[in-house]
Amino acid sequence: MRPLQTACLLLASCAAWSSAPCASEGPRFVVHVDGKHGYMDREGRIVLTPQWEWAGDFAEGRAAFRENGLFGFLNEEGKPVVVPKYDWVGKFSEGRALVCQGGRYGFLDRDGTEIVPPRYANALPYSEGLAAVLEEKLWGFIDIEGRQVIKPRFHQAAPFSEGVALASSNSKTGFGFINKKGEWAIPERFYGTIPAFSEGYAGVNYKYAGPWGFVNAKGEESVSALFEAVQSFSEGLAVVRSNYLEGYVNHSGNLVISLRFEQAAPFREGLAAVKENLRDRKGLWGYVDKSGRLVIPHRFGFAAPFRDGLASVIEAGTTQYITSEGKVVWPASK
Repeated sequence: MRPLQTACLLLASCAAWSSAPCASEGPRFVVHVDGKHGYMDREGRIVLTPQWEWAGDFAEGRAAFRENGLFGFLNEEGKPVVVPKYDWVGKFSEGRALVCQGGRYGFLDRDGTEIVPPRYANALPYSEGLAAVLEEKLWGFIDIEGRQVIKPRFHQAAPFSEGVALASSNSKTGFGFINKKGEWAIPERFYGTIPAFSEGYAGVNYKYAGPWGFVNAKGEESVSALFEAVQSFSEGLAVVRSNYLEGYVNHSGNLVISLRFEQAAPFREGLAAVKENLRDRKGLWGYVDKSGRLVIPHRFGFAAPFRDGLASVIEAGTTQYITSEGKVVWPASK
């Protein structure tokens, strides 16, 4: 299966890398300068001086950072709210962040309080009020306060999406989807699935190396299983692959962007990253709109989805941020 962030005035001293951080509203984007990570705003101005060994994207007003190999969390002013003491941390979701310490997983709130101390063999982020946790080799689900609501009885499980969660009771029955009571909403009958519903559909196949299609929330086939691989729907379209080429279908299963890319990514903010199909497999990435028109030429060795108006790309070995018009905002022109 292919799995398939009232602005203050940015004074000149604020834009200097050696300056103190300037509090600023609006999305933040991670930058890497001289071996340290910091943050810029959407205009490419430094708002939090690069000073951390590693730093991640902000989510719910918190960003993970690493110092001396351990992880903690920053607030939007760049101040630590959780000192680095964890072996690994995830992004905040629904007011909780998944953390790992000593090989065990638990959850923090935004103030750093361990709502669920690290005690589980594994866990997944909160989604729709529940989190999957692994206990005694079986998966169950806990609520936002850490109370068990679905007993551990699944060999595999995924986060809830659109009211259901992927699960499997054993290796022989395949996959199905459960509701928030732990009951089967769609019985186990799929050999493989995309882990979550999106826009009312989930990608599935029925046998080993079999073709992929989509089912609706009732488990009814809505897009025939005709494809080598599929990705989740996003902004009304889903990536599909046939004969080693990728394109996009709509909810009705109609091919609306032809199969002509070596690789394609989901749409975000109206654009999708696509890799040109070249025989030497050294094609570059660009971006198409929903009509399939190439709006940013193939010129990148890597291209991430757009977020808050910018996308992270690599061009000629240099990491950049670009706008939806393809203008480079980072690094700033000299």
